[in-house]
Amino acid sequence: MTMFYHAGWLGVVLLVIAWGVPQHASAQQAQQFDIGARVHIQVKPKASRLRMTHTVKVTNQTDRPLSRLNFDIPVSQTSDMRVVYPDGSNIPFKTSQQQSSGINRVFQHTRLSLDFPREVTGADTTWKFKISYTTPERIQSPQQNTTIGLPLLDGGVADSWRAVVDAPPSLPEVNYHPPVSQFTQSESGDQLTFTSHKLGRNFLGVSFLNSQTHRLEMTTQLHGSWPLMTTKSVTLPPDLHSQSAFLGSIEPQPHTIGVDRNGNVIAEYRLWPWQQKTVSATATVRSRQLRYDPAGARPVSKTPDRLSGYTSPGTYWPTGGSVGERAQKVVGESDNAWAVARELHDFMGDEFAVESGFPGRKSADQVLEAGSGNVQHIADTLIALLRSQDVPARLVEGVVYPANSPVADSQVHAWAEAYIAGVGWVTLDPVWAYMFNSFGYNSSDRVAMRIRGGQGSWEGVQPLQKGEYTLSAGGELPERKNPSKQIRVESIRRMVLPGIVHDQRTVYNDGGYVIDDVSVQDAFAGSLAPRARITRETWGLAGFGAFSTEWQVGDQEPRTEDGRRVWWPMAIPGVLLLLGGVIQFYRYRLKRYMRQRLGSSMH
Repeated sequence: MTMFYHAGWLGVVLLVIAWGVPQHASAQQAQQFDIGARVHIQVKPKASRLRMTHTVKVTNQTDRPLSRLNFDIPVSQTSDMRVVYPDGSNIPFKTSQQQSSGINRVFQHTRLSLDFPREVTGADTTWKFKISYTTPERIQSPQQNTTIGLPLLDGGVADSWRAVVDAPPSLPEVNYHPPVSQFTQSESGDQLTFTSHKLGRNFLGVSFLNSQTHRLEMTTQLHGSWPLMTTKSVTLPPDLHSQSAFLGSIEPQPHTIGVDRNGNVIAEYRLWPWQQKTVSATATVRSRQLRYDPAGARPVSKTPDRLSGYTSPGTYWPTGGSVGERAQKVVGESDNAWAVARELHDFMGDEFAVESGFPGRKSADQVLEAGSGNVQHIADTLIALLRSQDVPARLVEGVVYPANSPVADSQVHAWAEAYIAGVGWVTLDPVWAYMFNSFGYNSSDRVAMRIRGGQGSWEGVQPLQKGEYTLSAGGELPERKNPSKQIRVESIRRMVLPGIVHDQRTVYNDGGYVIDDVSVQDAFAGSLAPRARITRETWGLAGFGAFSTEWQVGDQEPRTEDGRRVWWPMAIPGVLLLLGGVIQFYRYRLKRYMRQRLGSSMH
């Protein structure tokens, strides 16, 4: 069985020692044999294929021989396979393709059926053999991600087994699935030991990665409201410190796409009463695996004033009463923003039971009283606790690989981010942290979809809905060129009626980037979203109104096509009407004045 995403860190030699039990012809027969496997995996520099060797030791503890052994290896594509005894003589074998499920996906792997002669596998005998093969399934995309997946270790076919993983200290970030917290770890952190009692039927994956690329597919239903035309919004993956997003397609095309001050990428649609639209979009997102450095953390009092909106109380984030008292009790006198965030993060992870699903939101004081909640409840409560200590915090909703977690419902997830002075925004996820046994770490198995918490954010809307999102591994981000050269601005002015002018200004983001603070942006478009088309329309009166179209690309000077001569005759009636109205007004005033004068003279 295997788990792999994208490979990298070439030149690394990983020794994985797995003392486990492969699958046998029958579970009852397997109970009578002591079988273990030692796996050696070697990755060579600039190699496109990987050579793997399994050394297997079998001890027969029964009074009869073993004729056949089934052994699963964690790849589906193999070549140059050999199964030999220590003296080099061949062992007959057959291969078949198998399917196994894990981490919310189905994996293909290979099963070997090995035939042994009776004289080798007799009662009270011990024998060894070696399985070696070459596979391309370990190296896929250099400098991204390497995950080593071991065979399925099924605790149901043996009394007990033990596995040890050695990771050379020269490797950068090492993460284990299932969670490290379930296993015994050496003081140096480079060795992991687990047993059948802890792991059960789960697989083991060891990941070495900088980032992971995901393909996201989403579908959202929009419904118009009576009695007027309404504007409905759809969120798309934003660019954050932890991810880079590229929008592949969106149908139907929205009226406008923009980025709000919180960083949310928002596509807006105008719907007539009772109108319905199904919006489908695809995106490629590169999620970064980050280990935050606490060395630069500063006191809470050094938090920039511009983030004050992220410390204010909210509907689900009360900061006074029981919330403030509990936070103060947990934190004590600490003023270091990193220490405050860690204490509150660990408090939520250790003291609260996690419920599955998204049954609705609750305020932090309700969650504290109940002692349990779903992932959104726990994230909301952590945000309230942080804000009560003047640490800026916000809510992030997104999609994750649920792996073996019982708390991720249909891959929809929620977590918190805290702003640590001197460090920046830091991912805080008490629910998901058990996967990596680490605080101050952002895993690459998630894609953020929207952010709440600052001014103008969507604190009051419902959370992401189950079934709208599909996340899969793979995909490549397009090469990013100079973003400012990809912007196109089009301005059109039309005279609709005499004296009435319609202005339409549209900003196109042809490069598909999220861009902030570029000179070509109009005042209404603080940021540009992937594949953005931001349109502003205004109506006005103009006695000398005209028609003109203006294009601007990148930093080039605007190019204007002037149509005033074409539309000028339409402005003349407007001017005449206006002049006639003025003359008529003064004629009326003059007549009234004359009547008053004549009336007074008669008296």
